[in-house]
Amino acid sequence: MKNTLPTTRKQYSGRSHAPLAQTKPALSMLVALAVGMGSASATNLYWDTNGTTAGAGDVPSGTWGTSNFWNTDSTGGGSGAFQTSTSATDNLAFVAGGSAVTSPFTVSLNGNQTANTQFFNYANTNSANIVTIGSTVGGQTITLSGTSTSYGSSAGAGTVGNFLIDVGSVSSSNLPYVTMNANLAVSGNQQIMVSRGSLTLNGVISGTANLWIWGGGTKIVTGANTYSGTTDVRGSLTLGGAAGSLGTGAVNLNDNSTVLTFAQTSDYTFANNITGVGASSGVTKTGTTTLTLTGTNTSSGGTVVRGGAIKVASINNNLGSGPIKLGSLSTDSGSLIYNGSGETTSKTFQISSSTSALQADGSGALIVSTGISGANSGVKNFTLQGSSTAANSIGAITNGSATTLNLVKAGTGKWVLTGTNTYNGTTTVSAGTLLIDGDSSAATGAVTVNSGASIGGDGTIGGSLALLSGSKFVFSLANTLTVNGASVTFGGFSVADLVGLSSATASGTYTLINGSATVNLTNVSNVGSSNAYDLGGGKSAYFQASGLNLVVIPEPSTIALLIGAGLFLVLRTRRHKRTS
Repeated sequence: MKNTLPTTRKQYSGRSHAPLAQTKPALSMLVALAVGMGSASATNLYWDTNGTTAGAGDVPSGTWGTSNFWNTDSTGGGSGAFQTSTSATDNLAFVAGGSAVTSPFTVSLNGNQTANTQFFNYANTNSANIVTIGSTVGGQTITLSGTSTSYGSSAGAGTVGNFLIDVGSVSSSNLPYVTMNANLAVSGNQQIMVSRGSLTLNGVISGTANLWIWGGGTKIVTGANTYSGTTDVRGSLTLGGAAGSLGTGAVNLNDNSTVLTFAQTSDYTFANNITGVGASSGVTKTGTTTLTLTGTNTSSGGTVVRGGAIKVASINNNLGSGPIKLGSLSTDSGSLIYNGSGETTSKTFQISSSTSALQADGSGALIVSTGISGANSGVKNFTLQGSSTAANSIGAITNGSATTLNLVKAGTGKWVLTGTNTYNGTTTVSAGTLLIDGDSSAATGAVTVNSGASIGGDGTIGGSLALLSGSKFVFSLANTLTVNGASVTFGGFSVADLVGLSSATASGTYTLINGSATVNLTNVSNVGSSNAYDLGGGKSAYFQASGLNLVVIPEPSTIALLIGAGLFLVLRTRRHKRTS
């Protein structure tokens, strides 16, 4: 059957993501690039590989602007008028004829080109990349003059043009792969629809257009686009390359299944505001780079960090209202970095990957009031890290559906556990400070504090506690850490390892650790008054022989001085009385 351009609104009406098999022309594949037909008088031109005989076939490669390949005959039969160039009123189709394209082909550009709309029309029987427009990324620019009025609507007297990949009955092994290397200069409203197959836009999209991107196929944008309009997305869209972007306008995730995936190969900042209504929609980060989100996100979707990290100054403003998932599969590894001035968030956090982290680098404290839970089966290793020394805190940490959840405290900063924790794995304080202020009675895994790291707090530990050589304990006048595991052991510990103790500390006895655990003072120095540690300023301190109790007293020499001073005053008073 003859392959022709669509001419009626019925062919592209509606907002569905489903293939348009019921309404499209009888084509094996139709790709129409981003524009509405300007008027009914526009010329339809078809890419034909041979200017005299039937073309379109295996390898219809050529040069737009040089090769005499544009034909008014849609069949590729050689009976139409041929030309090398196109105009702003021409509607262009790739390719003419009914033969199947069995090998990849490239349409090079001789200089910049213009068109009203572009279509790609051919049968695909090859699983390789099928068509590439522009031999060099960003080498030339195609100016598109058409515009659309709404999804699937008509513009003027002609039919709206879409960048449409609708492969109909083509098998999944023969889906088309279309690559656009040329830059696009656009205005008005431009549509890109991919029902199946894959479309990659590598060139820069410039102009004032509003871009509508939709369909269930794979859509990848790698260009550092500069268009100033909004972007409306239905279905999934991936931003790749070093700096794949969506211009400067707001981005709307416009249905329940819309996922915007960031897969840039370099660290990238996305400043666009994000809106949307779908609870199953949202933002996904893949790869190993860091994505910084600075725009306001008012969407109801969630955030998934499958690789690398997402960095925000506000979890409440820069991320959607849905759950924050660190990973999607057990093989993922994702982190969320907070670098704001301090905030409290009640958003839901989930751990799905085998390794994940929450990092606090802000100038103020991050308070995650809802805590975090494991998702998916298997072992989850969750790290609290960062450089912030503010009182960053997190609520209950629970296994959820995870088989085992292990907690690691890393980085030079401070984290406080404030919730009722029930995770069943180990806790390792490898760096910085971890305070246990909540109830971890049900978290019965062993707690280990490595050299240089500190532990403290006023809560309860359900497992055994081991302070390795060089580790620290945070001293506080009012806090006592309860340990109900089997034991408390030390790899080498002294009064000098108490953080916050000084000569300004009031004299008295302080209970540092209590509970049902057996405190083993082997490897502990400064036990007993005869081994007291000099705090300076006339104070000394030592540990009592049982438990971990600290006694702060004046130095013996100070006591002698005080006694001597008191005796001098007494004698002077008596002498004064005798002489008077």
